[in-house]
Amino acid sequence: MVIWLDDSIASVDFTDEWSSSGLSAILTAAQRGWHYVTGSRLVLRKLANNSMLGESLIRILRRLEAGVAQSGQMRDRVTEKIVVFDGSHSTYQNQGCWAVRLSKIGKVGVTQTILLGEDLEDVEAFFRAGKHYAIRQKFGSVPLDLRRQGGGGTNIVDALEAIAITEQEWCLCITDSDRRSPAHQNSPTAAKCAKVAATASWPVRHECLGAREIENILPRKVVANAVGNEFLEKWDLINDRLNACGEELYRYGDLKYGTFLGMVAGLDANSAERAFWMKTADAIRAKRPGQLECDKGGECGGPSNCRCPIVPGLGGGMLKRVLELLERNSDHHGFELAHASPSSNEWFAIGRVVFEWCCGASPVRA
Repeated sequence: MVIWLDDSIASVDFTDEWSSSGLSAILTAAQRGWHYVTGSRLVLRKLANNSMLGESLIRILRRLEAGVAQSGQMRDRVTEKIVVFDGSHSTYQNQGCWAVRLSKIGKVGVTQTILLGEDLEDVEAFFRAGKHYAIRQKFGSVPLDLRRQGGGGTNIVDALEAIAITEQEWCLCITDSDRRSPAHQNSPTAAKCAKVAATASWPVRHECLGAREIENILPRKVVANAVGNEFLEKWDLINDRLNACGEELYRYGDLKYGTFLGMVAGLDANSAERAFWMKTADAIRAKRPGQLECDKGGECGGPSNCRCPIVPGLGGGMLKRVLELLERNSDHHGFELAHASPSSNEWFAIGRVVFEWCCGASPVRA
């Protein structure tokens, strides 16, 4: 994450133990490449001229000062960052920026940002999205440096709450919305995580996917190259259905296990979910005559037993196959596939948040 040293840091009395420890922790994080540490030329120069800081910290500050033109551009290009200040007021958030007292950092230290997802495969996918975003925005050699943590499904709420309460690590938490139609609300798990983040007094951020699950925002050209022969026919049918009735089928369908007419017919007659999927089925029938006729007494024997898919399922290993493809190929190849995919905006939107919370820097030699 970008850590900006406020100009007030230049006047800190470093005989204070916690202030001294705080600056040491920040500069050690810069040395390791965990975060992108910078400040104005004025504050970096004043700190580098402070003999109380010791030779190794002064050498790090000199190197940061030498790169201040580039790092200033980096600060201006990101929305969310940490601003470290010297003052009496507590940690607070303002328009995506978290302001944290230097003395507070001295008491808890600085570690890599935690990227928290419902499981580690989700986290790896978010990491890839962050890399693709960095390539698209031409951030060059700026790396991502983070600690991956899987929350264990619904237990992710407890994991996030523990991080927020202990106030020792910075965390970005991303959850599925589990929305099965545009009218659906986010899941209880997502809502609870949002509440934890909204009430936190420490740098903790929650982001909820706008689509159903992580699978529903995977760039389609990436998926097309990963599905394999076993699911190729189903993938072709999904694309045909998208051409018939639009992108919402991809955003809200169960891409892993399928969305079936029988399941939809069994929903409450007045539910928004049933209305959405019945409307989708009607759109498919109108443009693809002969398809999805089983709910009118076709071969499945009526709506309650119908296994005809509105959205065919690509299997529970869909995300794993995508990650294996991205691992086998370069980040630039994965980006090219993502960039060329229809409706990849949400993939890159998630990538932006991941990049801004988890960007590091090349390690600084002391």
